[in-house]
Amino acid sequence: SQPRPYSGAATYREDREVRNAERKLEAEDRRAVDEAWRERQAAPAVSEDIGRLYLSVEPSDASVYLDGVFFGTARELAQLSAGMVVSPGEHVLQIVRPGYDDETREFSVEAGGDIGIELVLEEN
Repeated sequence: SQPRPYSGAATYREDREVRNAERKLEAEDRRAVDEAWRERQAAPAVSEDIGRLYLSVEPSDASVYLDGVFFGTARELAQLSAGMVVSPGEHVLQIVRPGYDDETREFSVEAGGDIGIELVLEEN
């Protein structure tokens, strides 16, 4: 849709205020996601109390969700040389990208254990 033409200074100010409010909300959302990421990635004091997940996903710009929380793109997560820190137990991994079929995998990791998952999404 095309932006509506400005009909005067009052309309311009209103439009600018709406855009600024939207940007503020987007920034708050990004901060919340960043904070959730840091909390989930914070390593416990003892490395035996965690597991690690190593991902290889195509296409590399697919979005990765772990237990319903967005973690990043496949490319970003594949670059983590130490893998993703995950708590021991059962997890659900979801990979999504427009134009491709979503993929969901359930997996379990033990304390001190590693798991590698390779996925190739099918175009739809």
